[in-house]
Amino acid sequence: MKQILISTGTAALVLVTFVFICSIILFKRKDKTKMKSQSKYQESSSKRLERLERHELRERGWRDDDDSDYTWPLFTDEIPVRSDIPVSEFPDYVIDMTAENQHNTSKLAIEYQQLSSVPTLSYEVACLPQNINLNRFRNIYPYDDSRVPLKEIPGELGSDYINASFVSGYCGNRYIAAQAPLNETIDHFWRMVWEYEIEAIVMLTKCVEMTREKSAQYWPESLCETITPGDRLSVTLSSSTPYAEYYVRKLLVKHVCDGFCACCILFAFA
Repeated sequence: MKQILISTGTAALVLVTFVFICSIILFKRKDKTKMKSQSKYQESSSKRLERLERHELRERGWRDDDDSDYTWPLFTDEIPVRSDIPVSEFPDYVIDMTAENQHNTSKLAIEYQQLSSVPTLSYEVACLPQNINLNRFRNIYPYDDSRVPLKEIPGELGSDYINASFVSGYCGNRYIAAQAPLNETIDHFWRMVWEYEIEAIVMLTKCVEMTREKSAQYWPESLCETITPGDRLSVTLSSSTPYAEYYVRKLLVKHVCDGFCACCILFAFA
């Protein structure tokens, strides 16, 4: 009886070992098959996507370059890009632009790819020796054809420059996008406000963020305080209304020579 028990236990051990080894072999074989299948699927999907993109573009009357693997073509006159979208039509426009066609490609995705083919315009004025240090960042310059020119002060190089651009829209150049002033460009900033009769300033940064200076403080801090950037304008804080996360400050800008005065509202984070 004892001999039989030992033999039965040994047989069971051998059987368990055999099943374990077979399980490992089958698992590894299945894993390799799965990885191979995924690799083939990914390669097939990539090729299918490229083929569908080419087909979609050809259907739209665009061309691809046979000399290269793939080139995103330019828009043609047959498919104009809409630049004026009525507010009432905007929801339907978004649905139409983001809907995928039978080739799993949306109009919005194709238009987005076109951005890379837009040529870079000239920004030579911003890089002139007298202007280069008037830019807060060395990789963000206003284009020559859309920059905001200031009235030149005789004998002062760079007096007509500020890093600011007109924002062309439905109402023409009604808005201006500008870099936050440096200490040495506060005068330029207020001259721009005066010359272009700017009524409201929306400041999208704090003066200091994460211990880094993002903007010089170009307005008076205390009520009724006056600063004189340059020698032509004075700026006085008329009122300041605090809210939970921002301030609304009323500033009076006065021309020192002729005495004319204008009001400007500053919206800034608290």
